[in-house]
Amino acid sequence: MNDNDGWLGRILFDARDRALHTSRGAAVALRRQVELQHAELQAQALELDAQRQRARAAEAQLRGVSSQLDELERQLEGLGEELRSAQAAVSVLREEYGRAAVRNKRLETRIVGLLRRLFGGEAAPLLIDLLAPTGLDTIEHHSERERHLLHLLELDRGEAEREPTQALASASTHAPPHLPARR
Repeated sequence: MNDNDGWLGRILFDARDRALHTSRGAAVALRRQVELQHAELQAQALELDAQRQRARAAEAQLRGVSSQLDELERQLEGLGEELRSAQAAVSVLREEYGRAAVRNKRLETRIVGLLRRLFGGEAAPLLIDLLAPTGLDTIEHHSERERHLLHLLELDRGEAEREPTQALASASTHAPPHLPARR
C-alpha cells in the first residue's frame, strides 16, 4: 500500500466521520423540531377539545334559555288570555252597573213622584229618610233597599185616597230596619 492511500483513507474516514456527526446533529435537531411540533399540535388539540366542550356547554345553556323563553311566552299568552277575560268581565260589570244605576234612578224617581202625589209638601222628611245614604255598601244591602222601596210602592193603593197625614203615619211604620220608624 501506498502512503497516499493511507492518507486518502484517513481523509475519507475523517470526512465520513464529520458527515455522520453532522447528520446525527441534523437528525437530533430534526427530531427536536418534530417533537416541538408534536407538542404544539397536542396543545392545539387540547385547546380545540376545550373549545368544543365550551361550545357544547354554551349550546346546552342556550337550549335551557330557549326553553325558558318558550315557557315565558306560554305564560304571557296565558296572562294575555286572563287579561282579556278580566277586561270582558269588567265590561259586563260596567254594563250591569249602568243598568242597575238606571234602574235605581227610575225607582227613586217613581218613589219621589208617588210620595209627592200622596203627601204633597209633607213628603220632604220621608224622602230624606228613604233616599239618604244608608252606609251599606254590599250589593245584597242595596237590593234589600230596592225591595223595601218597591214594597213601599206596592202598599195598599187605597192609601192615596186617605188623608195625607194618615198615609204618612202608615208608611212610616213600614220603614226599613236601618231607618227608625216615625211616630
